[in-house]
Amino acid sequence: MQWRIGDLLAKYPGLRLRPAGGDQLKLAGSLLFVAKGSTDGPVEIAVNNPDDQATLKQAAQFPVVFHRTAGEPKEDSVEINPQ
Repeated sequence: MQWRIGDLLAKYPGLRLRPAGGDQLKLAGSLLFVAKGSTDGPVEIAVNNPDDQATLKQAAQFPVVFHRTAGEPKEDSVEINPQ
């Protein structure tokens, strides 16, 4: 598998690589994306940084419910498909 991180960073200049300890790196920064869907209730969002919660609440144009997490997300992967 070829990661093509250089292409990603060139396409999304708001992102950057940061050390995450040991031989790991963390992809950090801002990425604008659009999600489509519908729900009859609030969207649930898990955050581990209170500053993120304030930013997301201010930007959301729909009802949201936040859950506080103690650390990094536990998902094995998150798929993001640019349009």
